[in-house]
Amino acid sequence: MIRVLVTGSTGFIGRRTTALLRGTATMEVITMGGRASRATDADVVGVDVRDRTAVRRLMARIHPSIVIHLAGALPQPGTSDDELRSSIVDGTRTLSESAVEHGARRFVLASSAAVYGDQQSGPIAEDAPLSASGTYCAAKIDAERIVAEALDLSPTSGVCVRLFNVHGDPQGPSLPDRLLRSTPATPVTLRAPERFIRDYLHVDDAARAVVAAAVRGTDRAVCAMNAGTGVGLTSAALVEHLSRDAPVHVDEVDGAPSSSVADTTFAQRQFGFAARSRFTPAIA
Repeated sequence: MIRVLVTGSTGFIGRRTTALLRGTATMEVITMGGRASRATDADVVGVDVRDRTAVRRLMARIHPSIVIHLAGALPQPGTSDDELRSSIVDGTRTLSESAVEHGARRFVLASSAAVYGDQQSGPIAEDAPLSASGTYCAAKIDAERIVAEALDLSPTSGVCVRLFNVHGDPQGPSLPDRLLRSTPATPVTLRAPERFIRDYLHVDDAARAVVAAAVRGTDRAVCAMNAGTGVGLTSAALVEHLSRDAPVHVDEVDGAPSSSVADTTFAQRQFGFAARSRFTPAIA
């Protein structure tokens, strides 16, 4: 039986990842959430990932073979820069160091395509230069560096899954989800809709990517893996697609070109992960 610890298990990616793992007969899944985990999540161990003593105590008790780290604040209204950095950076340091200390064989970090910036001219491969633009992006870059340092020269291998724009949750922050919630009174502002291009990954596929990173072999001590569809969609095309089923309400403003699309070659070759865009038409 392979014991897996999942942090952030009550989040919208975490819930689906946990369900996938529990559907595998060889997996024993232990879920971990913050102290404020909802009362309905009775099976979640209430430990703050930044609490070094509590994390080490839990690791010493369960000795997981795989640690999947999905916990971390998102850049939303009301979330301060200090909270973002503490949640992402300090939490990753505590968990990765403890995973190594207690003999985990694989550590998976949920990272973000934000580490590449948004000024790419085509699909982005994992070896592309990283670009810190804002606190969230800088924190994710630092978290990846911390994983590499913590796992260096240890038997624990690591995968930093760079998730592109994850959608599919009714209350999610991704553009498709916000457009579906739009009303005439609360339109969504679109910046340069013909020139704003993103790779939209459904949350179920995001969970599959995380599980693939956790269970598939890799010949590198620590590597990054893109989790995207490999195709991009302009905001204008996205609105056209969603409007087929229900009205979508937007305000358009001018803006600079912006593009973020995954090169999925390595993910397919190394981890057997591929996903299709849920939207059409898509552009290469």
